[in-house]
Amino acid sequence: MTAFSFSITSLSVQPSLGELIDVVRAAQWRLEASNGVKAYTTGVAEFDEPDPENFTPFDQLTAEQVQAWAMAAIVNLDAIKASLVRRWMAPPWQ
Repeated sequence: MTAFSFSITSLSVQPSLGELIDVVRAAQWRLEASNGVKAYTTGVAEFDEPDPENFTPFDQLTAEQVQAWAMAAIVNLDAIKASLVRRWMAPPWQ
């Protein structure tokens, strides 16, 4: 069984956008797979301009919120996971 861990490693922040300040425009992410060996890949998820009515100030963002945005922005996440599993396997002598 393969376990996956998804995390955000950094954010690209636009200082201002209209009346909004510190707007997250992209997130660099890391996906790690573990099934006897560990393998990982990284990427960048870019975000559309936020709706000012539903804007969350930067200092109120949570890791879970930004992870959800990033995972929704990655259209081929399942393919990325499958690729990690296929490319990296534990040696048969372990």
